[in-house]
Amino acid sequence: MLPAWATNGAPAIIAAESERPKALQGLHLGDPNASVVVWSRSDRPARMVVEWSYDELFQNARRIVGPRVLDTTDFTARLDIQGLEPEREVFVRVAFESLTNSRVMSEPVGREQLDWLKSGLQNSRATWKVVAADMPIGLNVGDGTTPAGLPRWEAVANGEPGPAKGRELEFTELFSHLKRQRLRNVVWLTADVHYCAAHYYDPARAAFSDFDGFWEFVAGPLNAGSFGPNTLDRTAPRSSSPRLRLRDWRICRRSAVSSSSGK
Repeated sequence: MLPAWATNGAPAIIAAESERPKALQGLHLGDPNASVVVWSRSDRPARMVVEWSYDELFQNARRIVGPRVLDTTDFTARLDIQGLEPEREVFVRVAFESLTNSRVMSEPVGREQLDWLKSGLQNSRATWKVVAADMPIGLNVGDGTTPAGLPRWEAVANGEPGPAKGRELEFTELFSHLKRQRLRNVVWLTADVHYCAAHYYDPARAAFSDFDGFWEFVAGPLNAGSFGPNTLDRTAPRSSSPRLRLRDWRICRRSAVSSSSGK
């Protein structure tokens, strides 16, 4: 059964699980200022539906029917939420609507993603816990500019050395959680850039230090052209050391994002 927000108040219907679009790669938010960029990916042709609110319970929420996602964009969609009030926290959730039946929707994507990851790592009995992600944690991966001329970022890092904001927000929450729960041997495998790198995140060299040190291994596609390395989020030490300085973390899906300073 579908949530009322996804169906715009219309009665929900029961649909076979195979009919529903799925957002298997979750929800990413970035570039928070007077606007915020919402990015997600469906597993099939669908239409993005975004709801946002200044209230975590989504009272008086605003609903935006976004673009269609097709194979020409690898079923990805991006939408800008404009006109946000300064210094306000913004809560966002996303679902995908079937193109063949507007009453069939994916499950909404939001806070449950982070909770799922926390629970999975905490309940794992593996000696080494490997997290695979399609985007690197600390590398600046540019994606052009906004209509206002501000830089866009594809991955987690936002090119700023200040307090965590945007996609960095949930990463700090996750890393702090791992430390509190004494979850050791968590290793990250990430991709997207066209070269390989090994990054060690050391709390002793970081502005944000509420985490245990860990390794990230970045690997690009085997048959792609080679270039890089990318710049690090104003956190990299001199080239004589392989260590990174973790400054700002947390990414955002439905978590709090400041619409101005991110503090």
